[in-house]
Amino acid sequence: MCSSIRNAKEILAIDGPKFVLGHSYGGFFAADLSLKIKLDGVICIATPFSEKSLLAASKNYTAKKSHALSEAEIEWEKLQDDKSLAKWFSEYGELYFINPEGKDLLLNDKVSAHFFLANRSDAIQKESLLPLLKKDETKKLFVSGKRDGMLPEAILKEDAIAGGFNFISVNYASHFVTFDQPESVAGLIEDFMRQKT
Repeated sequence: MCSSIRNAKEILAIDGPKFVLGHSYGGFFAADLSLKIKLDGVICIATPFSEKSLLAASKNYTAKKSHALSEAEIEWEKLQDDKSLAKWFSEYGELYFINPEGKDLLLNDKVSAHFFLANRSDAIQKESLLPLLKKDETKKLFVSGKRDGMLPEAILKEDAIAGGFNFISVNYASHFVTFDQPESVAGLIEDFMRQKT
């Protein structure tokens, strides 16, 4: 709660148009913040708002789990530290990326096991944001990868429509659509930010 208030104050102190963006679970925080303060827009990328999305993610994870991913998951469950979390995420492979260099991106990324453990259970409560977002007049963009290995495009589109988002799906991109197609996604976001409400 304190962190949310601090973030809101910092954003409100910025001059000019204000947008928030969140990827995957980060989209929950962006959407929640957009409902608390007046913003010019909110962008969610591959965010599983609904229980249906989360169930699909769980099903795909189990069905497509490689041996390396299973080993990394066991190590994470045992150690629950930053290094084992980064290793676990890096082994998601095609569930997360079309570009194979995504593995190195996550393996060397700064992650917080403490934050992950403290916030992952909140995900199942975020479907309630959708009707509130739908009523809210803040302009909204939802970006998805057409080949997201975790979250099916059709289900994410349902979530986006339920939340009143403008939904766009990007070709040749998986869950980390901004890494698989950085220029395309950057262009979509820039166009969205330039649009009038």
